[in-house]
Amino acid sequence: MVFFNLIRSWDGGSGCIICHPIRILLGPWLVKVRSSSISGSSLVFDHYCLSAIGLEQIECSGTELVTLQPPSGQSCGSFMAQYISTNGGYLTNPDVTSDCQFCAYRTTDEWMGPNFNIYYKNHWRDFGIFWAYIVFNVRHLLFQLKFSPFSDGTRAQVCLVYLLTYLVRVRSHKRMGAIAKKFTALLDMLKKSS
Repeated sequence: MVFFNLIRSWDGGSGCIICHPIRILLGPWLVKVRSSSISGSSLVFDHYCLSAIGLEQIECSGTELVTLQPPSGQSCGSFMAQYISTNGGYLTNPDVTSDCQFCAYRTTDEWMGPNFNIYYKNHWRDFGIFWAYIVFNVRHLLFQLKFSPFSDGTRAQVCLVYLLTYLVRVRSHKRMGAIAKKFTALLDMLKKSS
């Protein structure tokens, strides 16, 4: 929930449409996703997804497998070879001549790419663009503080806003992690004692 609220706040409160598969979005929502593909929220979301599940193998369950019948005299592997090399996926039984079991995705990248427009090959590019956002914002703040016609009191207020944002939003998450670890240790101790 915290991650969703973080993304929603960065997305201008318009909702977390970057989490929806592209194929179900229509009209202005699709334009928004495509135009915001280098927004800060999209870059962070892509980076988290790629770090968590990028380059992983997919194993389809029995209900997700598609059963195909190859032409007589052909094995499943030879029948599906061209399709698999073009579109991805895998066969669970490539040597049989009937009831081919096909899974549409071999890796998480084959699934995330067409559905969410998230590709592992963009991992470091997205990381660099995200840091460019940070550097730009810090330089802009310093420029504003140095060259804008602020009075000394206004400069102090701007600095105070950034300081409080850091203390409340950034630093508090570190403290929450420590509190969560202590709470988990306490729960484990209570489970062992009971």
